[in-house]
Amino acid sequence: STVLEIGSGPGTDWQILNKINTVTGSDNSIEFLKHLKGKYPQGEFLELDAVSLTTALRFDAIYSNKVLHHLKDAELKQSVIKQSKILNKNGIICHSFWKGEGSETFNGMFVNYQTENSLKKVFRPYFTILLVEEYKEFEDNDSLLIIGKKI
Repeated sequence: STVLEIGSGPGTDWQILNKINTVTGSDNSIEFLKHLKGKYPQGEFLELDAVSLTTALRFDAIYSNKVLHHLKDAELKQSVIKQSKILNKNGIICHSFWKGEGSETFNGMFVNYQTENSLKKVFRPYFTILLVEEYKEFEDNDSLLIIGKKI
């Protein structure tokens, strides 16, 4: 399968995903992209903004790990719409978010918390929701995972 990872950062998840998929990594940080291209010269990495996702490529799946929570509500909606457009028929999304309500600036970064209902509201017009599940990253039920299939 072809997978787009939004926000590859240092490449930890890209390396895991790329073992069984053809993964295109992406980041909006030039420094992370330089690191990724140096560490994984065989990989494909794009400079992409998580909102606009400007690429002519199409994918079977789109994945992000605690990246889309940096988007404001309207930006998240734009990203979800764009994701549905760059996914192939029956494409799958898999994203994780910090669970909670409201937003804050944490360690200098904007964090927009999500609930099961807020995620369903944003994703449901474009995706059949297959799973929304709470999990523990640092504390019990501090995170949410959403998996959906393109409508």
